[in-house]
Amino acid sequence: MSVDLLLQADTQQLSRVHDAEAILRNPPRTFHGWYVFIAAIVRSVGWEVTPDPTGDNPWHAEVSLSGSMDEEDAFIQDCEKVAANASWQARP
Repeated sequence: MSVDLLLQADTQQLSRVHDAEAILRNPPRTFHGWYVFIAAIVRSVGWEVTPDPTGDNPWHAEVSLSGSMDEEDAFIQDCEKVAANASWQARP
C-alpha cells in the first residue's frame, strides 16, 4: 500500500503532487485528502512501513505485509484494526 509520511510532509506541496497524479488517472480524479493512521498501528498487525521517496514525493512510503495472507479472516481483521484507528485529514 502506498502511503505518505504526513508528520514530516509539507502538505501544501504534497497536495500539488497528488493533484498532478489525479489528473493523469483514467478517468481523471480529484484529490481530497488522506486517511491517516499511525505507523505503530500498522506494525501492531505485523505489517512494515518503509520510507520509499520518489522523484516527485519525498514523503512517500510503502506499507507491506510481512506475513502470509493465507488466512483471509486474520487478514481482514488486521485491515479492520488499521481502518478503525484511521481518521480523515482533508487537504489544505
